[in-house]
Amino acid sequence: MIIPFPIAPPVTLSQLPPFDGTPYVTITLNPGVLQYFLLPAEWDTEELVDFAVRQSSANKLLTVLAIRPSYSVWYFPDGTSGPVSDLPHPWMAVNGPVRPCRDIPETDELEERKARFSDFAEMTFRRGKVPPWNPEKSLRTATETELSELEGLQANGVPKGLSPCPDCGRWRGECLHNSRWKGSVLRIDCACNNDNLCARCLEPLAEFKLDTCVYDESKNEVRFIFPMMGTGHFCGRSPSK
Repeated sequence: MIIPFPIAPPVTLSQLPPFDGTPYVTITLNPGVLQYFLLPAEWDTEELVDFAVRQSSANKLLTVLAIRPSYSVWYFPDGTSGPVSDLPHPWMAVNGPVRPCRDIPETDELEERKARFSDFAEMTFRRGKVPPWNPEKSLRTATETELSELEGLQANGVPKGLSPCPDCGRWRGECLHNSRWKGSVLRIDCACNNDNLCARCLEPLAEFKLDTCVYDESKNEVRFIFPMMGTGHFCGRSPSK
């Protein structure tokens, strides 16, 4: 079983300049890749927070509400949140792939900020390729007992430790990682825990939960579900298409 996960070089995001055209909301699509929703300056704090909470609650991706240059609120996928006296620092800034939770009215002031954002986004694209996400969240160090009990394959060729989910039929459980992270236990998720939803239609952004590992029995391999896979969602179309 080969797991072709690329290694991400270190990125010091704090050294990269933020976009100062607040207010806006960002969601993290990949390390340093942020999608921006520029919001009207006329919205009060309550309306800005409502947008951020709805977006975060549906997407289950790291979400930041930038209210002013010296104050933002971070919303984490686990439901926790907290204020930060800074703005998000992107490696690459994008606009558009994931739909907003509601229509954003056009204003003259917002159009001016969008023009500035386009220049900012173009500048970030000149940095080149961004480092890919790595599956550390699905890994942990194996115990001596696990190294012994999970070594090898089942009679059907599936890694030991995995079993079919009674609800969706996909394989799930924990197995040994026998490639780059040898000596580690890899958590395999089925399709049942997919809670990354489109904030507009509330349908899944992808077939599986983003930022997890799944086992593909037909190819006898583990696939990492990159958060960027959620950008291929179209409302009204099955995520498996």
